[in-house]
Amino acid sequence: MFVARLLPLARTFVSLPAGARGVPLAPFVALTTAGCALWAAAFILAGALAGAAWQQLSAVIAWPLLVAGVAALLLLSWRGRRARRAPPA
Repeated sequence: MFVARLLPLARTFVSLPAGARGVPLAPFVALTTAGCALWAAAFILAGALAGAAWQQLSAVIAWPLLVAGVAALLLLSWRGRRARRAPPA
């Protein structure tokens, strides 16, 4: 059960075989809590590392991303107006 809580797809379905096998509630809850805590800790660590890296990266790419976003919006707006003006075929 513990290992199944660490696997992405198995995590969803581990309760079904545990119930079918008659696993007692207390060990199931304890192992599920431990597995979920480990999974959550991994996500928190990944988020903390990504957040620290993003602070450094955003200083470099903030303005180019803003310019690219505004250019994309202008292009989509221009194409939308052009498509509405085109006569039906």
